Amino acid sequence: YLEEKYKSMKIVLTLGSKGCIYFDGKEKIYQSAYKVEVKDTTAAGDTFTGYFVSEISKSTDVKKALQIASAASAIAVSREGAAPSIPLYEETKEALENFKKRKLNKEESLEDKIKDYIEENIKTADINELAQKLGYTTVYTGVLVKKITGYSFTDFVKRKRCSKAAKMLVETTMPIQQIINEI
Repeated sequence: YLEEKYKSMKIVLTLGSKGCIYFDGKEKIYQSAYKVEVKDTTAAGDTFTGYFVSEISKSTDVKKALQIASAASAIAVSREGAAPSIPLYEETKEALENFKKRKLNKEESLEDKIKDYIEENIKTADINELAQKLGYTTVYTGVLVKKITGYSFTDFVKRKRCSKAAKMLVETTMPIQQIINEI
C-alpha cells in the first residue's frame, strides 16, 4: 500500500527477527537480522532507527546503513535494559565484521558439505537426501546449491560426473562402459 500510495517516499520497515526492508520508489533492499541470543527487545527499534538515521546523515550508502543499524540492534537485544543496551559505534562496527565473517564461514561450511555429499554419492546424488542431511527443505537446498555453485543441483551433479569421467578416461585404462557404471 505504501509503495503504491507514496511512490517517491523513502520507507524503512523493520520486521523484528526477520530483518528490515528499505524502499525508495526505485530500489528495494532487504536486510536480514543478525542472529544473536535475545535477552531484551526493549531498545531494538530505537537503536536501529538511531543508527540508521545517523549513517544516512553521514551520506553512508543505504545498504551499508541498514547493515550497521541491524548490527547495533542485534547487540542491543542481546543485552538487558533500554539505554544501557545501546552499543557504542566502534563496538557496532566490530560486531558487523564478526557477523559477516560468521556468515562467510557458514557458507564455506555449507559449500564443503554440498560438495562432499555429491563427491561421496556421485552415482546416486539426490537433492532430497542432501536437504535432509543439511536440515533444510528441498527448495531451500536448491537455492543454496545455486547460490554457492552457480548451477542448479542437477546441473552441478552432471558437471561433477562429467569432470570425474574425463579424469578417469585420462588417468586410467578403464573401458568407457566401466567408467559409465562407476559414475
